[in-house]
Amino acid sequence: MIEVSRQCIVRNHRGIHCRVATRLASVAEAYDAVVEIVTDQEQIVVSSILDVLSLGLGQGREVTLKACGPDAVEALAAVESVLCQAEDP
Repeated sequence: MIEVSRQCIVRNHRGIHCRVATRLASVAEAYDAVVEIVTDQEQIVVSSILDVLSLGLGQGREVTLKACGPDAVEALAAVESVLCQAEDP
């Protein structure tokens, strides 16, 4: 089983809102891997829109992304590209 992790900073000026959370979940579900966002206080699975929104991630917030599974490297890169975009997807 492949496991990878990486630090990421939220770049969107509005933080992670509903549209971004929906896109994150959609991207994560396209891969054969479980992708998680880890903060100082919580660890959630990205495929849950409500869990992503519950983190209340604002611009500039640093988080750790973790992925585990056969497609972990690709899944992590795809989720990171959405999470770290400066504009809405």
